[in-house]
Amino acid sequence: MLVHCELGTPAHDIIDLLMDAGVLPSRIRLPRIEGSWHRTPHAGVVMVHMTRIPQVNPVDPVELTRAEVEGRRQLLEYRRFLRDLVPGFDRSVLVSTSPDIGIRKSRRIHGDYRLTRDDVLGGTRFPDEIALCGSPIEDHHGGRGIICQCVRDGGVYGIPYRCLLPIGVEGIPVAGRCFIATHDAHASARSMATCMAMGQAAGTAAAMAVAVGVLPRRVDTKRLRQRLAAQGVLLDPIEAVPAA
Repeated sequence: MLVHCELGTPAHDIIDLLMDAGVLPSRIRLPRIEGSWHRTPHAGVVMVHMTRIPQVNPVDPVELTRAEVEGRRQLLEYRRFLRDLVPGFDRSVLVSTSPDIGIRKSRRIHGDYRLTRDDVLGGTRFPDEIALCGSPIEDHHGGRGIICQCVRDGGVYGIPYRCLLPIGVEGIPVAGRCFIATHDAHASARSMATCMAMGQAAGTAAAMAVAVGVLPRRVDTKRLRQRLAAQGVLLDPIEAVPAA
């Protein structure tokens, strides 16, 4: 949700402290006791992420409807929490909400390579990687908190082009949250910036495939990486990437 508030936005540790079960008044019920706010280009306007609706089948319209209703109910509760307890939000105004419920993950595709938890936490690099990611694994489980695990030594890992190639299907590279990964790896690489990088790689590979008359699976990944680097994509030099 977007919220307009006065003064400077409060530090995250203040919000976390106030959301702790031992601090909240009994009249406030929050299903999640960790949240975040993010500055926007508009003065005094922040984007707030706090709601949680677990155990929903995202391909069942009845369950999605239930999630929509529950999400709106939670939104009003968190708005009350911010106004009543958080400094700077006491005269805040709710500006807008998402048009529909946000889905972190649903169905994923099987492909030529499946990115794994060990790849992420170990900072694995690939000769055909088309994007880099340094985000931690964020496990938004059914409880009230979040479990985070970071990439080794604060580094990054690669996402290979093979993660965009479905098994048994030709001519359709996939990108974004449907890319090929395990549950844990997906919980790291599913963020918007990484999905945008995968989309750029898929689109570039498709254009290259058409230009030379081959299927996307046959695109020269060395030349694909060179093309992406020329577009400004953050990639290490090809010769510096170890085989994996």
